[in-house]
Amino acid sequence: MTARQRKFAEYYVESGNATQSAVKAGYSKKFAHTNASKLLNVEEVKAYVQELTEKGQQRRLMLLSAAIMIFVAQLDLNL
Repeated sequence: MTARQRKFAEYYVESGNATQSAVKAGYSKKFAHTNASKLLNVEEVKAYVQELTEKGQQRRLMLLSAAIMIFVAQLDLNL
């Protein structure tokens, strides 16, 4: 995977907008929509997007768990 493809995937996971992600990654504005569509079909890019998405989900779950534990601890203090 090229550095530009990697940046595209990272921007895409962050924003969810493939065309804007292509432009931010350095692809031509004129062909951003076409390039974005093609990039989403490159196996390495798809796999990296999936990996980043899973890591983000795991991070959100860990943060939610921590927030729940803090909330429960505060409830215990108030009883």
